[in-house]
Amino acid sequence: MHYRTLHFIILLLLLLYPTDVFSLEVGDLAKDFALRDAKKNIVTLGDMVSSNDITILELLSVYCHACAEKIPRINDIQKKFEPRGVKIVAVAVGNDQTEVDTFLQKFKPSYTVYADPGKTTFHLYNIQSVPQFFFIDNTGVITYKGSSKNIKIFEKNINAQLQKGGMELYAGDTAPGFSLESINGDVVNVAFGNARANTIIGFIDSFDDEADRTAHMLRTLCAEYNHAGMRVFAVATADVAENIKKSFKDNQDELPFLIDNDRTVFSQYNVSDSAEIIVINKKGRIINRSSNTTYNELVAFLGKSAAHTPQETAAKDIDMLNSLLPDIHEMEPISLDKDHIYAGTDTRGEKYYIRIVKRNILCDVCTDVYFVHTIDKSGFYRHIVLVNPFELYGTPIDAADFIKQFIGKSFHKLFMANGNVDMITGATKTCLKFIEAFNENEDVFGKFIDDPEFDATFRKKLCYEAQAEIELALQLYLGEHQSKIEDINVADLAPYCTAGKLPKCRSGGGYQIIIFNGIPRIMCTVHGLDPESATFH
Repeated sequence: MHYRTLHFIILLLLLLYPTDVFSLEVGDLAKDFALRDAKKNIVTLGDMVSSNDITILELLSVYCHACAEKIPRINDIQKKFEPRGVKIVAVAVGNDQTEVDTFLQKFKPSYTVYADPGKTTFHLYNIQSVPQFFFIDNTGVITYKGSSKNIKIFEKNINAQLQKGGMELYAGDTAPGFSLESINGDVVNVAFGNARANTIIGFIDSFDDEADRTAHMLRTLCAEYNHAGMRVFAVATADVAENIKKSFKDNQDELPFLIDNDRTVFSQYNVSDSAEIIVINKKGRIINRSSNTTYNELVAFLGKSAAHTPQETAAKDIDMLNSLLPDIHEMEPISLDKDHIYAGTDTRGEKYYIRIVKRNILCDVCTDVYFVHTIDKSGFYRHIVLVNPFELYGTPIDAADFIKQFIGKSFHKLFMANGNVDMITGATKTCLKFIEAFNENEDVFGKFIDDPEFDATFRKKLCYEAQAEIELALQLYLGEHQSKIEDINVADLAPYCTAGKLPKCRSGGGYQIIIFNGIPRIMCTVHGLDPESATFH
């Protein structure tokens, strides 16, 4: 793909895909919500947070085994820290009050569990599994996020947050900017709050094996992540920086060594260990600080804390469809009111509409639902491909017979569990979510496929998108060539388009360069100019 076509792809995907709701991370403000307690009184997270030094919010499901198993440990934490201003509250995502009452009687948590049958918190916090824990300080900032696997380090994080004060900086605090001179004599201003990606600062105040290892780790991070916008700095005294740089075996090092001889920045960040690494997010808040961490541990943390952009998510979906449905080509995204789908053509010229389905089960027994299915132009299901296999306690199970029940059926058909669809024993929740997605298709595709005018409308929409792509290619071409418009052939623009070739009009139209209202435009001989274009009027 020509690198310049990325500009067009990003523009197109921004138009076609709504903004994702990203997961909340350390340093973000917790999102407030209102639920009813067992007595039907309205309670809000904001009220809880403002009255406690630390509020620990757990999102769980009453059917989650891991959630139930950890209750005795969480009860102990509640008992130990409640006198110090720590309160634990839980929200049962997707469960009603009756289910919560049964859960309370059986497992006896010593903290309050609120019912959230409408999954308000699921959408606000965009969780992918339960249990999920969020530590929130009394200003509403998330200072820690973890799963049940992290309970053993809960106490360490609670103690650190309760003891912080003065200039001490912890996860969730705003990182102060600073200016230092580099080892090369340049003044480097390090500011936060408007960065493209995370910033990593490694503090090194001695020359020993641990400091040398940390410096090499920072150097590797700098080389591997710099292209993505991540900034990596090493802060050290001049003699330490010189000694560490000498230990590097080649001269290709680009890791900025910043000199802090009077330890001003060390003091700002309250660094006491000989080699400490602090990670700061794009919003300028500290999201992690650690000593003696390994490269793999740090990379794993960075991977979890980086939210995917809508563009990245859409591009991955397109790549996934190409691999799962190799016989279908010329895939084009279509934006609908309630969903987005794709249209494609197979090797025989047959048209298919494609939908990606993702459903979170919120259960540690069953697998989350993630699959792709196609509908032919007559409205019948033709392909169903699992992205995630059906699993039971992490072990794949055969779902072939279950899936076959949907092939060849009309999207108008309503499916009923244990009625006209047989279930898989032990994977009830997965099967129900699967069926639910198919029953949604009547609403998703109904007016869409049954509209006799749709095909022509669809082709025109794709043509207008192709015009936008070629027009961007024209602008890129003009930026590199001193050519008159009348001397440019549309074919000259191919290297600047996606995949290095001109898109085609599905109705057989040809593209021409014209001047409209003094602006160079691309027009189709069949569909004309896009009437919704900002440059049309």
